[in-house]
Amino acid sequence: MKDNQIDSTEDVARVLFYPSFFSGGDSPLYSDGVLSPTAFKLQILKSGTPESSISVLRTILESFTHDLAKLSPRSSTDYKCGYALLNVGQIRSIILSFLKQR
Repeated sequence: MKDNQIDSTEDVARVLFYPSFFSGGDSPLYSDGVLSPTAFKLQILKSGTPESSISVLRTILESFTHDLAKLSPRSSTDYKCGYALLNVGQIRSIILSFLKQR
């Protein structure tokens, strides 16, 4: 494993913003529990540059809660409502599976 590579057993967190990342309902608690694919969609930045990855936070770092608190939504109509825990190994298996299908 490379020095900068995250171990496959580690979890990372994707911060969730409402309403942009949810489908239906008038709050994340009442959105029928449906997290929209937009929570993981690559965007075109204001500069016109397309994203090449999504932002995640490493939950094992001491600064996790501080980093989580610092994040703010891109849209003025959104608010932070939580985060999704994702396992690095599972993410890698999805990517590899996708690449093999191409």
